[in-house]
This record gives sequence, structure tokens and C-alpha cells, in this order.
Amino acid sequence: MESSDAVVQGTSNDAAVSRESAARLGYIDDPFIRHFVKRPLRRAPLINRGTHSRFDGVQRILRQFIQQTQKDSQGHACGQIVVLGAGMDTSYFLLRQQGLLPRRYFEIDFSDITAKKAATVYRSSALRALLPEDTVVTEGGSELHSAEYSLLAGDLRQF
Repeated sequence: MESSDAVVQGTSNDAAVSRESAARLGYIDDPFIRHFVKRPLRRAPLINRGTHSRFDGVQRILRQFIQQTQKDSQGHACGQIVVLGAGMDTSYFLLRQQGLLPRRYFEIDFSDITAKKAATVYRSSALRALLPEDTVVTEGGSELHSAEYSLLAGDLRQF
């Protein structure tokens, strides 16, 4: 029997596979998700439509938040975004590509998940190029830190 932690962590891969399917089939525009999926699967149209609805809604809210937040002298929104249970979410990279930057962007998930994400980001030149220049890898490769972006390892039950 799988532990409850393993089941929860498995949702990260399942969501990434669904987003990759939706992106590949044109339901969503996410050029980065393919880097996080080793074995792409074709999801049913209903799953792809649901993925589109969630993806579009979240992206729209993130853009509105950043655009409506007061800007600092460098043009960055003064707000912060914190993504709990971030999994293989690519929103930071999508926003950065669009030049929509909050003051800080935090992603938090289990260390096994963040280690896979950090490794994938560094293996992909497209993703690595979008990281701020001051990004450093810490905690044995499971965390990324910069003045703008942090990928943090942690069990949310312990915060």
C-alpha cells in the first residue's frame, strides 16, 4: 500500500502529464511543460478541457494580480506570489517570458518534487535561461534561490 505522502506527491506527475497533453493538443499554450514529462500520454478530451479551464483561470488571475499591483522603480510588481504544492507548475517561467514579474515568486513542495523540478530546470536550456542570474542551488539540489524566485523544499504540514 502506498503511503499518503506518495499518493499526494503522485498528483504532481499526473497534473504535469495532463498539462503536457493539453499543450501538445493545442488546448493550452505552455511551451515549458514538455520538459517535465518523460512519458507523454494522450488524455481524454474532457480532461484536456478541464486542464484548459484550470490553466487559463490561474494564468489570468496571476497576470491580473501582477498588472494591478503597484510597481517598484524597476517595474516589478510589489506583490509576492506563493505557490503551495507547486509540483511541476510552469507559471513562473511563463510569466517571466512575458515580462510580468512580481517582487518575489515562491514555489513550495516536498523535497523529492523540488529536487526533480530543479534538476529539470537546469537540464533545459530554455528554462535555465529564464532563471535570474543570481540563482543558486542549495539543499543538495532540491532548492533554487534568487532575489526574485525561490523553489523551496518542505512538507506543508511542518510550516
